[in-house]
Amino acid sequence: MNNSLFSMDDPDRYTYDPRTAPPDFGHAVRKFWGFEDDYVNLNHGSYGSLPLPVLAQCVKMSLLAEKNPDRFHRVTYMPLLAEARRQVAELIGTQNEEVVLVPNATHGLNTVLRNIEWREGDIILGGEYLSSVYAVPCIKPTYPVTTSLDHL
Repeated sequence: MNNSLFSMDDPDRYTYDPRTAPPDFGHAVRKFWGFEDDYVNLNHGSYGSLPLPVLAQCVKMSLLAEKNPDRFHRVTYMPLLAEARRQVAELIGTQNEEVVLVPNATHGLNTVLRNIEWREGDIILGGEYLSSVYAVPCIKPTYPVTTSLDHL
């Protein structure tokens, strides 16, 4: 097993300067993940591996919360969340109020789909991910919908 993930031999793997241009996608960003050298990750969505700079920030936030959980949850957390939403809104070109942070894509899709007033005969159009794998099977027992893949 490659233990390079647990060493700080290359500290640049754990940090990224957002004031600089991001690296190109592909091999240039691989160094920001803790994958073993001979591992080719073809299914990122199932397990949600974090880039090491994100993982390092998560650890930092967890330690901050553990230092004084009451203060973190009552005082510190909401301004941090508001700032994260502001940055995402700026990145995608929308208003802060339009940004909602969710734990993962399935949670987000389920939140949206469960807040639509479905009627008998409604059809959800979408690819395999949306229609058959994660989100729709969670709502179909409750709502009278079919998907574009139900007819195949």
